[in-house]
Amino acid sequence: MFTITKNELKNELFSLKSIVIIGIYIGVAYLIGQYGPAVAAVLPNGDSKLYTTLFSAYEILGFVFAAIIFSGVFTREIETQTIRFLIPYMNRTKIYLGKYLAILSYFIVLIVVSICIVGVLKRQFVLPWGPFFKAVGFFMYVSSITLLISLVSKNVKNAGFVSLIISFGSFVIYISANISNNVLLQLINFVLPYQYIDNDYGTIILTVLALIFGLLGWKIFMKKEV
Repeated sequence: MFTITKNELKNELFSLKSIVIIGIYIGVAYLIGQYGPAVAAVLPNGDSKLYTTLFSAYEILGFVFAAIIFSGVFTREIETQTIRFLIPYMNRTKIYLGKYLAILSYFIVLIVVSICIVGVLKRQFVLPWGPFFKAVGFFMYVSSITLLISLVSKNVKNAGFVSLIISFGSFVIYISANISNNVLLQLINFVLPYQYIDNDYGTIILTVLALIFGLLGWKIFMKKEV
């Protein structure tokens, strides 16, 4: 399972797309660390205005970036049939979890690096556990959706297109649902991640949604002919 994770990260980490995205994340961390509010303003629940701002920016960008980097994580191997050489030697659950962890760990590492960058710039190291765990919950959700789309898409281009539409569309629906009383938008927004960024129970809700979509993707993969 961890071999899958390591290989997936190795394949994507040094791609041009990934390098650009890493540069953007580090750039955002630098700007917020250099010009943002003091780290010292940490509340008893682990929240911090600075880190809430940083992680909110990461989450808004992260759904799109996950689509750009990882949308073909399953589709590519199914399309080229290379996954057939893997399935006889490893059960499907481990393959699925390995790819899930690759996506999730990619973004967690970026978050940890960003905390270190901000700590150096502010000369104060604080683990903002409130926004940190909410960000982890958010990227658990993103990882589940990315795998699900990759599994139901016919090819890599289709997976990338659908992933981008959903990632951009989710944010548009979130904005629209907050400025209108449209019942359909409110219902769709209920299963989208952005409204839970500022929710007190956001970490729990995002984790539950991630598990639901993750289990759905796992079930599809277990039954999928490759």
